[in-house]
Amino acid sequence: MSHFPNAPANFDDPLRKLYMLAVEPDLGFEDKVTQLLTLGTEALGLELGIVSQVNHPVYV
Repeated sequence: MSHFPNAPANFDDPLRKLYMLAVEPDLGFEDKVTQLLTLGTEALGLELGIVSQVNHPVYV
């Protein structure tokens, strides 16, 4: 059973893109986060991706 039922059978390309985005030195933080969220939502077939920080009890 998959943890991501909407993920495509061939997940190699999105993982490769994820790695390349994560190590891209010339991409600013906000652009990197935007592209990573876009990649993740598309790869997993989701409508929304978010970045959050939790420092109990504060959720940002």
